[in-house]
Parts: sequence; structure tokens; C-alpha cells
Amino acid sequence: MNAPAGGVRYGYPPLTPGVRRLLLILAAVFVLNLIASLEPGLRRAIPGWLGLNATQWGTEPPFAPFWQLVTHGFLHSDSGLSHLLFNGLGLYFFGTMLEGLIGTRRFYTQFLAAIVAGGLLHLIASWILGGGGLPVVGASGAVLALVCAAAVLNPRQTVLFLFIPVQLWVLAALIVAGDLVGVLTSLRDGGGSVAHWAHLGGAAWGAVAAKRRWLCIDPLERLQTRRAAREAETALSEEAEVDRLLGKIQREGIGALDRREKALLKRASARRRPKRRRGPGRGRGERGGAWGGGSWLGSVGPPSGATLPDSSPRGASSHGEPRPARGQPLSRAAVRRRASAGPSHGDRG
Repeated sequence: MNAPAGGVRYGYPPLTPGVRRLLLILAAVFVLNLIASLEPGLRRAIPGWLGLNATQWGTEPPFAPFWQLVTHGFLHSDSGLSHLLFNGLGLYFFGTMLEGLIGTRRFYTQFLAAIVAGGLLHLIASWILGGGGLPVVGASGAVLALVCAAAVLNPRQTVLFLFIPVQLWVLAALIVAGDLVGVLTSLRDGGGSVAHWAHLGGAAWGAVAAKRRWLCIDPLERLQTRRAAREAETALSEEAEVDRLLGKIQREGIGALDRREKALLKRASARRRPKRRRGPGRGRGERGGAWGGGSWLGSVGPPSGATLPDSSPRGASSHGEPRPARGQPLSRAAVRRRASAGPSHGDRG
């Protein structure tokens, strides 16, 4: 909403990526369902299998069709466009508002969570109060969750409702009140064609998620964080094991390593070896790493007790470190420096 000098002007929000994809999915599912409904058997089977049917839970195989908690939100009535149209408009106006605040991936999470929350409340109410004989279809519960979440985050924001400007909290309260009245009338009349409990479940999820800041939950980001923490822990453990093995090589020689220890050093070397382009001075027979090797096994120096070749000026090695006396084995620090310093003059495979 803009407020220029001449008065108040209302505009349409830009279509966000997540809302665009969901609108396309809902439209595609509607068209496919409409085509399939030309066959009478499929018209009865699809809502019964993909819609939320409370009578199937616990009474008919597979007794707990959990997929219905999600799939029912993507199906809409094939009796006309009104069901899909109103949900699509709500998704456009309020989904773009919420996606702009929390991002596309979190928006997807909240949309799916609201569908599931609405479905769960519908199942619980059907089991306790009876009813629920007709399959529930539609994204109305998720759309109402978007309305209530937006109302909690920006209660004073003004929107147009039936061409009348109202604040968001008023709009959300009116819609929730309408569903509460619908629940009472359905209890009085013994049922109805509108799943008011699914609407209220979605509304409750949206309001609570916004109030408790569950909107910021990103399951994929949490998985990535945990994976990074595990990788860092593994790297630290591997570093300690590599130090132990290098010390073992220094004391006993490389032949003291068993197959598992050699494999661990090779893996560590593959991760630590920097990627280098072959320069003009290095042919196919030349390999990186001190002692002509490209791994820890090829770069840990000579076996214990061996002497170093004296190919550099006295008192310094070709890697710029102090040269040990002839016949003296390298220290562990010198071994690691040589392993990471790359090839020196005269190093060949």
C-alpha cells in the first residue's frame, strides 16, 4: 500500500518464486484430476485415496494412510473453479507477504506444516465428535495459516477485503469466527460439506508458529549444520590419528603400519593435497610431495634410521628448514612440513 499526496493507493504484490511454483502445482493437479474425473471410477477413487478420509484411518487397509495428511492439500473440488480460485487468491496475496519475510524454503516448510496441522485436527475432531464421512480436499487450511501468521506479524497492516480496507487482525478474526460458527452449525445439523476443523487447525498453526517464531525453522539448514559439525569432529579425530601414525613411522618405519592405517593416511592425503596445474617444468613422471610421493605414505621421509640425501647447501634443506645431522631421523614437525611443502628440486616419482 502506498500513500501519495493525492490519497491512498493499493497495489498488487510481486509474485514470489515459492508462491509461483505452488500455484502452478495446484493448477496442474486440478487439471489432471479434472481429466481423470471423466472416468467415473477414477472420480471416486482419487479423492478417496489422496483426499483426507477419516473413515479409512484404523478401519480399512492400510489403516494409517499418512500421505493423505499432505496430498489432500493439493487436491481441489472438480465441481468448479471457485474452490481453487479462492485458495489461489489467498495464497497469492498472503503467501507472497510471508515468503518475503521468511524466505522461500521456510515458506514451503510452513505451508506443508499447516496442511498437516489442519488435517490432524480434522481427524481428531472426526474421531471424537463423529462425522468426517466425506474426503477432505483443498489448501484452505494452509491459506488460513498464512492469513493468521501475517496477522500476528503485521496486525495493523491494511488490506482490501471485498473492496473494503481492513486491518489484517480484523480480517483474520472474521475468517476464524466464520469457521467457528460453521463448526457449531455442523454439530447442530449432524455434518456439513465444509471442513471447518481443517481450517481452524491451519489457522492455529499459523498463529502459533508466528508467535513462537517457528516460522524461522529450516529443517534443511539444520541438517546441513549438523553435517558440518560431524565433519569437523571427524577431521579433528583424523588429525589426531594422523599425528599418531606419523610418530609411529618416525619410530618404527613405514613397514610398521597395517593395511587400515595405510588406507587412513591415503585418505587424509587425498583430502589435504592441494590441486595443482601441471607446469611447463613438470613432466608426466614428476609427482607432488616430498620424497617424490603425492600422499602421506610417499611423503613421510625415509624409514627410521635412514640418512637424508645432501643435495642442498649445508645447514639447510631444500624446503628451507634446518637440516638434521647425517644419520639422524627427521622430527615429526619436519616430516609434516616436508609433506605439505610440495616438490623440491630433484624430487621425482
